[in-house]
Amino acid sequence: LLLRLFDGIPVDRSGGKKNVAAFAALFTKHERLALVLAPSGTRQYKDYWRSGFYYIAVEADVPIVCAFCDYKTKTAGISPRMLHPSGDLTMDMDVIRKIYQGVKARYPERQNQIRLLGENQMDPPVRSSLSQKAAADMVMENDEITAPIAA
Repeated sequence: LLLRLFDGIPVDRSGGKKNVAAFAALFTKHERLALVLAPSGTRQYKDYWRSGFYYIAVEADVPIVCAFCDYKTKTAGISPRMLHPSGDLTMDMDVIRKIYQGVKARYPERQNQIRLLGENQMDPPVRSSLSQKAAADMVMENDEITAPIAA
């Protein structure tokens, strides 16, 4: 119902890299487009987050905006900063981990670790419009985030 209300596009999650390219292409076709993912701890526990959102953002050259539902404090909101992926997967995920630090899922036993599978492997370089210096500056700005904004 919510998906239809906002003209949402359903996703077949079995598509892998094909979905990344297809969704990245959608960002060039639409003036306004947001990719929304189910929050951790609402479906089932997995050892890693699925990585498609990251690679879509890199390929489409769009920022990642982190939103949250904190069931412990009964708050929801959006991070005040956007993450422009640098292509350094671990560094970018460190920023995301900081944003979600302390946020509790609806079902805590299902809350996933904030980690992508590729963080434990040698990742191929990914394209990014940011220089490493700009990426490092962005991380420092995000280090100032001490708590999520409550709605």
